[in-house]
Amino acid sequence: MTPYLAKVATSNTIDSCKIKAVLFDFDGTLANTLTLGLEVFNNYAKTHGYKEVNSQDQLEQYRSMSTLKIIESMGISLIKLPFIVSDLRKRMGEKIHLVEPIGNIVPVVKVLAKRYTLGIITSNSRHNVDIFLNRHNLTDEFQYFSTSIKLFGKSKRLKRFLAREKLDPDHVVMIGDETRDIEAARKCGVSIISVSWGFQTFSVLNQMQPDFLVSHPHEIQEILT
Repeated sequence: MTPYLAKVATSNTIDSCKIKAVLFDFDGTLANTLTLGLEVFNNYAKTHGYKEVNSQDQLEQYRSMSTLKIIESMGISLIKLPFIVSDLRKRMGEKIHLVEPIGNIVPVVKVLAKRYTLGIITSNSRHNVDIFLNRHNLTDEFQYFSTSIKLFGKSKRLKRFLAREKLDPDHVVMIGDETRDIEAARKCGVSIISVSWGFQTFSVLNQMQPDFLVSHPHEIQEILT
């Protein structure tokens, strides 16, 4: 299957010869955390007065919305959001050892690690990421980590990475499953490969017009090798 090239990006193909680093989102992109994340959130919601996600239809509705719209529809205050995220990822840490990688993503990561510097930028915790990577023999593949409880601070962290590594934006590719990954990459001038197997749907990601929108991990390898 040929990777899907977003309509807006017909002139924005990625020159793999220029790429030096590939930065992955964690939840939904590398790690299949959707089921655990939903369980953790619903348990939190029960005791804190937020709306639970109780049906597949409701989940699909949220998957078709932007991150900000989801937060607004759940009645979550942006001021309280960092504290909620911190609590949720601590609860997730109790079962992170049960989380499996996205199907067929591990061999792709191992191939890319031989050619590029790999990193992870996530709102999950370093503790949870380390447990996952260690369990699935991926610890040696990643050299850079940026974790934060701020859901909307990825562009700043991406800029810090560029400055630290002294890289131009066209030397880096970001891979993620949400619209906020696309927004962060766009702000920094970095190429973005969106994946449709994570939280947000193919349709909502396509509306944001990423450089590439893929449905299978091997398509990432086709683009970057």
